[in-house]
Amino acid sequence: MRQDREGAARHGHRITAAIACHVARSGGTVDELTRLLLHPDHDGGRHAQHIALRSGQARALDYIRRVWASASAVVTGTRVLESRHHAYEVLAALRDRIETTPWRGERGRTALRVLRAHLSFAETAGGPLHHASERQTAEEAGISRTTLRAVYETVLKPEGWLRRLRVGHSREGSTWYLDHAGTGNPRARASLSRFWTTQYPPDLALEEWTTPETGMTADIDSTVVARLMGHAAFAHRGLGSSALMVIGALHVQPAQTVSDLVATASVSRATAYRTLRRLADHGLVHHVGETWTLAPRAVEGFGLSPLDAASQPGTRPVLGWEGIARFYGTAGTAVRRTLLGKKFEGTDHVFRLNGERVQAFSGVAADILDAVVTRKEDKRHADIAAYRQRVHAWRDKRHGTFRDREWGGLVSISPDGTVLAMRQIPAFQDE
Repeated sequence: MRQDREGAARHGHRITAAIACHVARSGGTVDELTRLLLHPDHDGGRHAQHIALRSGQARALDYIRRVWASASAVVTGTRVLESRHHAYEVLAALRDRIETTPWRGERGRTALRVLRAHLSFAETAGGPLHHASERQTAEEAGISRTTLRAVYETVLKPEGWLRRLRVGHSREGSTWYLDHAGTGNPRARASLSRFWTTQYPPDLALEEWTTPETGMTADIDSTVVARLMGHAAFAHRGLGSSALMVIGALHVQPAQTVSDLVATASVSRATAYRTLRRLADHGLVHHVGETWTLAPRAVEGFGLSPLDAASQPGTRPVLGWEGIARFYGTAGTAVRRTLLGKKFEGTDHVFRLNGERVQAFSGVAADILDAVVTRKEDKRHADIAAYRQRVHAWRDKRHGTFRDREWGGLVSISPDGTVLAMRQIPAFQDE
């Protein structure tokens, strides 16, 4: 109940601040704002009216004066975006500011990638105010969501580059605002002041950083899953698609219990136990108490070191995904599919995502693969020249994301001849 009241108070404050900015921009006064907010028929003033009811008229008037002072200060130093062209001028100035800022160290370079991702979203939205989920941003920046959250907390939030005005939920992304002033350098603020807009949040209290964007629902690192799903180790008779989902979930959020993984990896409790036991046999995961965590190099297919494995009876540490594929006898197995009229070779995976059964095919153009895979033919050698020629030829072919009616889902073809196809499939009859 207390959290609900706090959430309602924050929402009411954001509405009050927005109304104050509008009144200030229109040339109004604090007295006009007070009459507007305290009018019993004005829904936008419910937060101020609630303060007056609970804490008295004097407390409500003091609150309105503080909101007005903050809104007036912002509006005085800002300028309204008059057109889409003007908005692009704002974003161009921001891009220049981002690219001329020194980004030191690995974390700084990662922060730069995240900012460029948000800048791309802002350009699509037509202004610094834009919407994006953490998953979209992580995929655009090419990093995991764990790394993304660390960059938000340690670089972009403290230095004022980015503000999250509202946390997204379910399928709705968060609302973000790119701050043109960056690190708060007065010289930078002066050089960019003519580009400031009234989209700028009037108060730091409007930000929502502490609330997680998603609870314990399906939450996997899709970049890791996409990178691993082409390995034969995850074929049906190998580790299986459930191992992909568990690894993707643990990569996003380490130290999860089986109950957590049932939600985040979209697997049943029995499947979670069976998959964890199989991964633990190869040293890819380990548990402390009831929580499970990936081994340091699990994403590369390397389990615990021989020294660590010696302390855990029954563990068979492996050296890469090819070693696991050989262990299960799935090495060299592949599926051929025709998608959008072209032949591809790769692997199939079936898994659950938010309760729905999904089939995914990851592969590469058959003609490219034929140039480099020797298969079992005698005296057959990889033809690197033919491989390069065929990859180059694929750049001129049709690529992008399309719907394939025969496949019954979406097919994404890259310029290098790789493909990822996904479709929803029916549930089992006993489900």
